[in-house]
Amino acid sequence: GALGKMIKQGEEYSEPQEPDIDDYDLDDDPYGINKAKYIEDLKDYRKEINELKKNSPKLYGLITQYLSEESLDEIKSQEKWEEIDEAADPVGLWQLVEETHKVNMISKVIAVMKLAARTTYNNTRQGGFESIIAY
Repeated sequence: GALGKMIKQGEEYSEPQEPDIDDYDLDDDPYGINKAKYIEDLKDYRKEINELKKNSPKLYGLITQYLSEESLDEIKSQEKWEEIDEAADPVGLWQLVEETHKVNMISKVIAVMKLAARTTYNNTRQGGFESIIAY
């Protein structure tokens, strides 16, 4: 859903917006079509809000489940951790993960930095047509 999109696409998450009744021109609606559209959009909005409320704790648990001990310790040391943990807020948790791990950059977590360095070192190979001097 919308919460998963925040992680997958890296988009900044925003809550669904309630339909604005002024956008439906209910004064000039002799057949009630605009009113029906407004009511339908309001139902969709409430359904989406209820889905977010239902799925937020699940996503929070899923994210924490896959964090390493070192990453979780780093996140727990952040100022906002208590508030985010209390609310089981997956959006806030993901923002902390991004802040502490700097996606596509070097992490602040020493174990993560060592793993990245080790992986880079292990993947270093001399090319087939590369001389030892160029290597």
